[in-house]
Amino acid sequence: MPPPEALERFNQIIPNGADRIVAMAEAEQRHRANHESVALQARIREARRGQYAGVLLSALCIVGAVALEYFGAHTGVAVALLSMPVMSFLSAIVNRSSAKSEAKKQ
Repeated sequence: MPPPEALERFNQIIPNGADRIVAMAEAEQRHRANHESVALQARIREARRGQYAGVLLSALCIVGAVALEYFGAHTGVAVALLSMPVMSFLSAIVNRSSAKSEAKKQ
């Protein structure tokens, strides 16, 4: 926004010039707020999809490990399948704690 003196000069040069400048600034602010809101909602949806995919993959690994063990497959295969959800869980904990420490620094 220009200083009040400049707005007054705009009014002298262009009829309702100050009103038009203020309206333009308000429209820009509404647009920016709407854009940020849409972007935030998209990030939330993306995070949810990732969480659902992670839960589904972990459940499939656990069910697969139990089924393989039940049908007599080598125990190492079941352990390998179980390690995937465990490592994903540990990775999520580490990422969350590092994000919290990063937020504290700012």
